[in-house]
Amino acid sequence: MVEWWGTIPSFEKTFWIVAFPSSILFVLQVIMTFWGVEHGADMNGGLSHGFHDLPHEHNLENSSENSSEALDVKFRLFTIRSILAFFTVFSWTGIATTRAGMSHITSIIIAVVLGFILMFIVSFIYYSAAKLTEDGTMDIKNAIGRKGEVYLTIPKKGEGMGKIQIEIQGVLRDMDAITYGEKIENRDKVIVIRIVDNQLLLVEKID
Repeated sequence: MVEWWGTIPSFEKTFWIVAFPSSILFVLQVIMTFWGVEHGADMNGGLSHGFHDLPHEHNLENSSENSSEALDVKFRLFTIRSILAFFTVFSWTGIATTRAGMSHITSIIIAVVLGFILMFIVSFIYYSAAKLTEDGTMDIKNAIGRKGEVYLTIPKKGEGMGKIQIEIQGVLRDMDAITYGEKIENRDKVIVIRIVDNQLLLVEKID
């Protein structure tokens, strides 16, 4: 190892010094990201199944605050991930171009250009993933004025909950619903007129 290191030109050594830590950290970052996505999916699944068990006010207010934060998605070029990607590509490109016999200036230029290209790609990938998460965040208020179909009978005059299928934000969802009118039977068409307790759809039957 010592003999190998001694044979490397000083200019190339600079790239190697950058390559080792940046590559290790970049790989660890990628592994952690995929690990987080996998476990985040489990968490989301659990939350969706347990949504109706939440208390009415406190947790829903917190949920709204978290949703507002999640919706603040901006493209950021300079992040820890993108900077690690830059130095990883920059260093290995520098090593490759130097060993290919290119001049120092040419090696640096090519390494910088390719580093910035991957830096942009990584930033764009994470931005796109965040936008997909944003698009999947449901705002129940978007159900107001939309039409749906009952698949679990809704009791009369607010005496209990039924369920309807309704499209919200382009996704067909099963939602709890109540009515202050007469009982609404399975397969009847309804329209959402407002939201009750921030989680229930108040509906009326469409004649």
